[in-house]
Amino acid sequence: MAILLSQVVIHELIKEQREPIQPSNVKEETLPADNPTIQKLVEGIVDLYGKKNNSAQYGVFETGDARGNFPDAFEGYKGAEENEDNFIEATKVAMTQLYLKAADKPTASGGYILFADYVQNDVRYFLSAMVKQKPGYKITGALKVEDLEYIDLSRLHQAAKVNFAKYEEFAAADEVEQLDINYLSFVSPRNNKATAGYFISAFGCKAGAPSAKATEAVVKESVAFFNADETLSAHAAELSKKLYEYLDNKQGENQPAKLSEIEHIAREFFPADEADNLAEELVAHLNSDEVGVPSEFSVNKTRLHKMTHIVYKGDDFQLTLDKDDIGQDAGSRFYYDGNRLVINELPDEFKDMLDEHFG
Repeated sequence: MAILLSQVVIHELIKEQREPIQPSNVKEETLPADNPTIQKLVEGIVDLYGKKNNSAQYGVFETGDARGNFPDAFEGYKGAEENEDNFIEATKVAMTQLYLKAADKPTASGGYILFADYVQNDVRYFLSAMVKQKPGYKITGALKVEDLEYIDLSRLHQAAKVNFAKYEEFAAADEVEQLDINYLSFVSPRNNKATAGYFISAFGCKAGAPSAKATEAVVKESVAFFNADETLSAHAAELSKKLYEYLDNKQGENQPAKLSEIEHIAREFFPADEADNLAEELVAHLNSDEVGVPSEFSVNKTRLHKMTHIVYKGDDFQLTLDKDDIGQDAGSRFYYDGNRLVINELPDEFKDMLDEHFG
């Protein structure tokens, strides 16, 4: 997807695993933002963000001792004139924080750190991403094979991104509203979170609070994804039921819901020859900035109950009904005919209470 690139630079964090960290290679000038190769590189990194195996976690900046210096540097950059010098200064603060955090992690490794200020879909972002080179080969004009290294754009090693609009929305919100606003997203390897954590902590990131918004969106948007496809729409109701069961189990076990597990549920309904593509599209949609379902999130009990039940509280009586048990046919457990609600299959304990009342 095309982006409007205004600033971009690449620095180098120099560290090998289990080796002392070396002085960083920090550039004093930005790269030409109008260079087609540079644009293609940044677009490639942006395109990976939120895709399968690069799913983002959402959150905000830390507020305590773990905050570090970058959040304030970003605040200063956001409010300053948009130019090369201010951009470079903000990235230098980030590189200093990365250096300090990586130096304390013996198993951490460095790489090339790309910073970019760009606009996508009319939204401005500040992106920092670690990219690495991987070995390869090329065939020369003389038909000889030579070694070479090239930038690995198959996956994001580590990355963090700030959404300017949501950052300002968060700043203007009250404490309750802020609970459901996440302006940061970050990606780190699943297989080594302890080591990769230095990148996230260097930018002062913390995961958002248990999200009512994510609990609702993962069902609503997954069902919408199915309904938008002629083949999948027939399975939308069954998918919804399975997702509610999954979220209820996760909430009961006090375990986080995971996009990887939600993908697995959805795959049951995908045609075999399209399963991989559809799974990638679904995860990318759910994990996008617009939808904002993180790679992992705590299920919000109150929101889940509201999604699965009809609750009525009046002066003279109260009702809480499971939506799956309500129907407009006489055989439904709670039968609604437009004017009356008939309760079938009364529990024995409830019948005993009624018998005692009328006895």
